[in-house]
Amino acid sequence: MSKYRNRVQSKQRRRDKARLKSEAEQELKVKAANIVQDFDVHAAAPVNSIAVIVAQGEAVTTPATTMPPTPPPPRYDPPTDDPQWRDWMRTALFSPEDKLTLLRPRSVPSKLLYPFKPCAPGDEEKLSTSAKAALSAHIAAFEERMGETDAPGIRDMLINEAKAVYDAELAACGEESAEGAHLLYLHMKADDTKDTERFDPIVNFYADHVYKVLDGSNLSAAAFKVFAAHVSTYPGCAACQTSGSKSKSKSKACVKVAVSQEGSIAFRMHRVWKPTPDQLAAKAFYDLRVEACGVPPASQHEGAGMPCAITRRRPTAVERALGTEGGAQKVVERNFGFQYPYDETSSDSDNMFAPPPKHVDWEYRGYQQ
Repeated sequence: MSKYRNRVQSKQRRRDKARLKSEAEQELKVKAANIVQDFDVHAAAPVNSIAVIVAQGEAVTTPATTMPPTPPPPRYDPPTDDPQWRDWMRTALFSPEDKLTLLRPRSVPSKLLYPFKPCAPGDEEKLSTSAKAALSAHIAAFEERMGETDAPGIRDMLINEAKAVYDAELAACGEESAEGAHLLYLHMKADDTKDTERFDPIVNFYADHVYKVLDGSNLSAAAFKVFAAHVSTYPGCAACQTSGSKSKSKSKACVKVAVSQEGSIAFRMHRVWKPTPDQLAAKAFYDLRVEACGVPPASQHEGAGMPCAITRRRPTAVERALGTEGGAQKVVERNFGFQYPYDETSSDSDNMFAPPPKHVDWEYRGYQQ
């Protein structure tokens, strides 16, 4: 009797299993038919096989959802038709002539046009409440130190090797004894094999001990960028963020600031660098570019800050003695092979038959016009 009961139960299980399999296959057929129907409706869309549904040994591919292509970045078209536009404004806020002027000594300490360590627009607004409070505390401590009169001069904060170069640069410009004369850039790596000289910001050659802690609270990385930008707008002032002594649990970072006498004078006297019309126009064009296309990458523009490095042609001994090292390089004349003081032909022109200047006294030179 038990054997008969077992056979009946076994047959019932097989029938239930076959029924479930049939229902599953029927459900798969319905799903496959719906997929094919949807595919026919959207036949114009590209298809990628991302899933396979097996129904009675046949493979059915399903169309994949395609992502829209990434739009290209906005293209910047400079306003070349604007009468205030200059070609150097594509990549900088300072003209080549203005950059050479930055290398000469300045006699009146004044707040700079832009920071040496600029931050991105809107960085301060993105800070949290606690980060803004810490930033305000650091700025208050910095301005309190700037109001004091015992800050060391820029020269006194340099490393010993840089002090000799600093004095030589002032002497070459005839400003070694001028009161208040200071430099914003310095050339340290001399290479006689090159025809150019690279000048870096003067704060790059400060001794480590000139940086002092003005506020004990910590700053986040984003808040420190805003603080460093504020500090670097004053001549000879800089901020750095270093890690303190490491304990077993955590490492506490501290913010140190170097305050110069020149920066303190600019702060107390409320002197601000007066920009030229070209510099104002360059900043206005840059702001329009950022608004339309975003902040340009460093490979396309130097950014809204003081130049981080300036390169100039190596001056000769005569140019240093005459103080003309910042002038434009003289171009060897090509017109007719004659040598005259001024050449109207551009330096990149290959026209050897361009008319010579009219003011040259050719009879004095032995030629007849």
